[in-house]
Amino acid sequence: MAKEMSAITDLVGREKNDPHVAEFMNALGVCADTDTFGGLSISDYPKHGLCLYFDEEEVLVTAYLYAEGHDGHSQFRGAMPHEAAFTSMRADVLWQFGEPERSGPTWDRFSFGTHLVHFQYATDEVILMITVMAPQMKEDRPNQTVHPTTL
Repeated sequence: MAKEMSAITDLVGREKNDPHVAEFMNALGVCADTDTFGGLSISDYPKHGLCLYFDEEEVLVTAYLYAEGHDGHSQFRGAMPHEAAFTSMRADVLWQFGEPERSGPTWDRFSFGTHLVHFQYATDEVILMITVMAPQMKEDRPNQTVHPTTL
């Protein structure tokens, strides 16, 4: 599974019919849940710890990577964006990535040029969820993207 998951940051911003995105989704198998919300098409893979959001042009705009048990998902087991780890605390993330572009009481967001990475923390500051977003999502939803629990 790690091979398929290794390029998640490279997939955000690509169309659903892009060969790399199609290969990635085929490797995941059948999607457990699909839905639409606010013009977005949602493909949720709870057993893989992953949820994908596509815009109206079928561009992958957001990928949610889950820690074990968060929102009923298994833990994402693929390669983590920028070598982040679900065992990391908020202090570890800040040490590794420096000053966040934006942050709130339980989250930090960092810009990497081609994508944004948003870390959501539990009350004990352990990472619950990592969101990889296409840069255009920044203007649309400055604090956070639509949360996949809307499924």
